[in-house]
Amino acid sequence: MVTRQFAVARVEEVLAEERRRQSHLPELGVSLVEEHEFGWIVHWQSAAYLGTGDFRQSLVGGGPYLVDGEDGSVHRIPAHAFRPGRWEEQYRQRIRGVVPPDPLAAAVRLTALGPGRTSAIRRLRKQYPS
Repeated sequence: MVTRQFAVARVEEVLAEERRRQSHLPELGVSLVEEHEFGWIVHWQSAAYLGTGDFRQSLVGGGPYLVDGEDGSVHRIPAHAFRPGRWEEQYRQRIRGVVPPDPLAAAVRLTALGPGRTSAIRRLRKQYPS
């Protein structure tokens, strides 16, 4: 299990590396840490804003990072996608490898067990006409 402190340290490393690669970026720091079912969501902001609260010093458009609670890997969540229910399913599929159930496959299987294969093929053709 990844701790909150570990998550913050990992994101601080990522922010420092980002600043090294893009020298025009201001100094960055962690602004908020939230526990999530996948691990820890770590928000960040410019150090100037964190120190003063002056909105003119704030950065916009940068989404938070997710530190995976299982393996400690760090993943950036795009700001435009950071809304509940919008990014979680993609994360489950792409990172965790969870394949969503296919309702059509289940229906065809049930039909094949019941009325038979021909009914299953008809159902499949109705659902996906060529």
